[in-house]
Amino acid sequence: MSIDEPSIKGFIVQTAVEDLRKRLAEENPSASQLRLLALTEADREQVDQEIIAGLWYPIAFHDRVLRTLADLSDADSPSEFLTGWSIHHAEKMMQGPLKTMVDGARGFSNEGASKVLIKLPTLAFNFTKWEYQGPELDDFTITVSEATHFPDSVRYTNAGMMQVLATIFAETQMVVKSTRERLDLIRYRAKRA
Repeated sequence: MSIDEPSIKGFIVQTAVEDLRKRLAEENPSASQLRLLALTEADREQVDQEIIAGLWYPIAFHDRVLRTLADLSDADSPSEFLTGWSIHHAEKMMQGPLKTMVDGARGFSNEGASKVLIKLPTLAFNFTKWEYQGPELDDFTITVSEATHFPDSVRYTNAGMMQVLATIFAETQMVVKSTRERLDLIRYRAKRA
């Protein structure tokens, strides 16, 4: 995969593709139904292949996979479905791959936790700039600039992941909401639930 285009690391894409494979196997949609979904023919071929954690994949592919998951769900709102889906998977990740890192970050100062919240996206995306602003771990904003190619589906799933991390760092239930203020600017707002 080329990293000249806006891309995302495979370790993020894997979960969505695995869930989509399961969903397609359960639903067994017809060829005509598949054409109505967001997936292209190339996407369907990619979904059938192994997703490698360390490789870059086009963010547009990940967006189409997420939108297809939302389309196949019974949810009324794609944003609510994708945020909830992400919270569920983030909580699972906190029991597995990210547990050591998160356990090490518990009790971090505001500055230390903010570095973790900003570092993860820089590992996952080859575009965008992330900035943390906030007086405390239970009241902060993350601004994402250069976000023109950052799909709303990924914005929603990021909100879910940030909500799980913010809850862990603040040691209280947090809520994270996002807004796209301009095509190239996104803000995540975290506060106590």
